[in-house]
Amino acid sequence: MSNFLKVLVLHPQIQYSHRLAFALQKKNYLVKFITSIWYKLSKNKFLYLFIFKINSGIKKVITKRYFELIDEKLVQTFPYFEIYRQIFSRILKNHSLNILSYTDSKFDSYASKQIKKLNPDIIIAFETAAYNSFKKAKNLKKITILDLAQIHYNEIKKLRDKYNYFKESIIDDDLFIKVNEKKENEINLTDYFFCVSDYAKQSLINNGINENKIYVNEVGFDTSKFLKKSLYKQTKPFNILFTGTITRRKGIHLILEAFKQLNLSDCYLTLIGPMGDAEDLIKIENPFFKYINFLSHDELVRYYQDADIFVFPSYLDSFAMVVLEAMACGTSVIVSENTGSKCAVSQGGGFVIPVDDVEAIKEKILFFYNDRKQLEIYGNRAAEIAQQYTWDKYYEKIENSIKDIAIRENLDVVL
Repeated sequence: MSNFLKVLVLHPQIQYSHRLAFALQKKNYLVKFITSIWYKLSKNKFLYLFIFKINSGIKKVITKRYFELIDEKLVQTFPYFEIYRQIFSRILKNHSLNILSYTDSKFDSYASKQIKKLNPDIIIAFETAAYNSFKKAKNLKKITILDLAQIHYNEIKKLRDKYNYFKESIIDDDLFIKVNEKKENEINLTDYFFCVSDYAKQSLINNGINENKIYVNEVGFDTSKFLKKSLYKQTKPFNILFTGTITRRKGIHLILEAFKQLNLSDCYLTLIGPMGDAEDLIKIENPFFKYINFLSHDELVRYYQDADIFVFPSYLDSFAMVVLEAMACGTSVIVSENTGSKCAVSQGGGFVIPVDDVEAIKEKILFFYNDRKQLEIYGNRAAEIAQQYTWDKYYEKIENSIKDIAIRENLDVVL
C-alpha cells in the first residue's frame, strides 16, 4: 500500500486552524484535526445542548466552532476544560490569561497522547498549546511545525514595555514570564514555522530564527460574502469605519482623538466589535459617533461598502483580516506599520502609517476627505489587491509549504 503523507493539526481554540485543516483535507494529507470544541459533532450533540441550558450566553461562542467543509470523521475533540473556562469566565466575569494558559496546557497534554496512535509524519500545533505534543513528536522522530498566529514573543515584550496598554491587558508579570518561557520551549522543539505575514516573519528573524525555516501563508477573506461596492459617493456625508475588538491595543483611543481634533462637518465615525478595555472611551455623546457590539457578516458587508475609509491603527496585529474584508469591499484603508496586512495596503489600497501617531491618522483622513475622487481610485485598487489574499490562495500556499517540507525532510511518502 502506498505511504501517503499524514499531517496532524492541533489547536485548542479555532482562529484559522479550521482553514488549515481543510487545506490539508483537500489534498488527503489530514490524518486528524484535534481541537477542543467542534459544534455539530454527532457524539457531542447532547453535551452542547445541556451546556446551552446552563448558560445561554455561551451558545454564540460554541456555534462558531465549526466548519461544514471538514469531514466529521477527521475531527477529534477534547472539550471539557474549554467548556469550563467559557462558563466560569461568564459567571465570574474573569477572562484571565492564567485560566486560558491552564486550559491550553490540559489540551496539549491530551493531544500529545494521541500522536503515537495516529502516527503522523508532520505535526502542526499552535503557540502555547504545543510543548508536550512537540516533545512527544521529537521522541518519535516526527516533523514539527509551529503555526505562529502572533509575532515572536520578544517583540510583544518590547511593545509591552513601551506601551502601557499592553501591561494593562497582561498585568501579571510573573504569568507573562511563565507564558513566554513556554513559548521559548516550544520554539526549541520546532523544525519549521508557519506565520501569516512578512511582519510576523521578520519578528522571528529578528530573534534568531533561520529564515529558511519560515513559511509565510497569509490568511484570506470569504469572496462569497465581501463584495466590492458599486457606488462611490462624491458628496457628504463622510463615513469612517473601524471593526475589531474595542481596545487601546488596536488604537481605538487614537481614532477617537483624531476624530475629535479634526471635528469635520458631516463626518461620521462607526466602531464595530466586541468590547475590550476601551469602554470608558466610547461613552461619549456625539451625534456623529456610533458604537455597535455585533453584526452578522451580511450586515457587516453593508458597513464596509458604505464606509468611505477604514482606519486600523493597531499597535500589534500579525495580520488583521478585517483590513482585507474592507479592501475587498472597495474601501480605502489606513493601517499602522505594526499590522501584518500592511503587505496588501502598501501595494496601493491605502496608506501605512507609523504606530501611535494621531497626526498621521488626521493627515490621511484629510487626504480622502478633501479629495473624494481618491476614494474611488484607491478603493478600486484595494479591491483588486484583496483578490491576492483569498482563502483559495491560502489553501494553495499551505499545500506548497507542506510539500516543500516533505521534500526537504526526505519523507518517504506519496505527495
